[in-house]
Amino acid sequence: ATHAVEADRAIAHQHAKLSRFLKLGGFGDETKPYVRSRIAELASGRCLCEYVWDGGGSGWSDSLPTDADLLVHLFATYLDLVAPPSGGGAAAKPP
Repeated sequence: ATHAVEADRAIAHQHAKLSRFLKLGGFGDETKPYVRSRIAELASGRCLCEYVWDGGGSGWSDSLPTDADLLVHLFATYLDLVAPPSGGGAAAKPP
């Protein structure tokens, strides 16, 4: 039973980490299906051949993030996950 609880916690933790990639600031939860499908579209081609800097894929509208918004968000979220802030150094102090 303890192993199952630990496994459930690990899955919940991974889900929380991965969910961060779908939630872009300034856009509501209703954009998550588009974001998920657009990530899949961009990942399926070679060298982001489907990339549109000022737009997106099929079904894109002004109420959805552009591919540029999406890629910057994905990169920043990845960096947040692999190199979280230290919580105290010079970067945390205002200029």
